[in-house]
Amino acid sequence: MKDKILLIGNPATGHRRIRHKIDEFSKQLEFRGYRPEIYLTSHAGDAMHKAFRLEPDVKTLVVAGGDGTLNEVINGLTDPSRIPIAILPTGTANVLANELGIPCDPESVAQTVTRANVQRIDMGIIGKRRFMIFVNIGIDAMITEEVFRNGKTGVGYWRYLLPVLKVLTRYRVPNITVAIDGGKNLTGGLVHIGNTRRYGGIFSISDRARCDSGLFDVCVFPRTPIFAYARYYFAATQGHLSKTKNIFYITGKEVLVKSDKPLAVQADGEYFGTTPVLIKIQPSTVPIIVPDNTNTKIRRDI
Repeated sequence: MKDKILLIGNPATGHRRIRHKIDEFSKQLEFRGYRPEIYLTSHAGDAMHKAFRLEPDVKTLVVAGGDGTLNEVINGLTDPSRIPIAILPTGTANVLANELGIPCDPESVAQTVTRANVQRIDMGIIGKRRFMIFVNIGIDAMITEEVFRNGKTGVGYWRYLLPVLKVLTRYRVPNITVAIDGGKNLTGGLVHIGNTRRYGGIFSISDRARCDSGLFDVCVFPRTPIFAYARYYFAATQGHLSKTKNIFYITGKEVLVKSDKPLAVQADGEYFGTTPVLIKIQPSTVPIIVPDNTNTKIRRDI
C-alpha cells in the first residue's frame, strides 16, 4: 500500500473550476496508484483546524488553494517541519507556488507529488503566528485591515476596491521605525519584510529575496504623501525596486517594527494586528515538494 496522501482544499464556494481542478488532481493520483483523502474547507480557519488534527499516518499533505489556505495549514500543524507539503495552486496570486516554479495543471502537480523532491524553505514568525511569504506594515496593511473589519466580500482582487477607497480618504503618513538584527533605527512610512521576491501577483518588492536564504529582505519606504508611492510600485512591477533611490533595502534575521501610533500589520495577505511587532526567521524549516528543476528557477534572476 502506498503512503497516505491528504488533500486540504479550499473550494472557494461557487467556483466550479476550482472543484473540477481538485477532482482532476485526485484522479491523476489514483491513476498513479494512490488513493488520496480529500477534505474541502467550509469556512475561514477550517484548514487550520484540519491541519491541527492531522492523522499520524498521513505521509504527504497537499494544499489546494491560494497563499491564504497555505498560511492556515502552516499555522495549524503542530510541527510544520515534519510532513512534506505539496501545493496545487488555485488561489488569486499563488505567490509561493510561482516562486518555487510549481505548475498549475493537476497532471503536472500529481507527477511532482509522486517524485517527492523536497526543498526546505524558510518560515517567518510574528508573535505566535507563522508566515511563509511576507509581512507588511503601512497602507497595504491598512487596506487588509479594512477588508478584515468589513468581511471578505467579492471575488479575487475586486474585494479590495471599496476598502482601497476608504483608506485613501483617511490616510495620513505614518511614522515607522525599524531595527534589523538590533542595528540602528531606520525611519519610513511603509515597511515590507519579504521571504519571497513576488508580492500580490504583479509586484516584486523584495526583488533579491530567496525563500531558502535564511534571511529576510527588508524594504523601508520613505515617509511621503500616498500618491508619491506610485513610482515605487511601478519600479516593483519592473523588478528593480531595490535599486530605487530613497529605499532602504537590507537583509536580516530579526526585525523590530514600531510606530508613533498603532499601525495595521498584515502577514501573508491576512490582517495580523497592530504595531509594535517582532519578526523572526526560522531557516530551512518547511519541507515543500517541488519540481526537480526548482533550485535553478529560484536562482535564475539573482
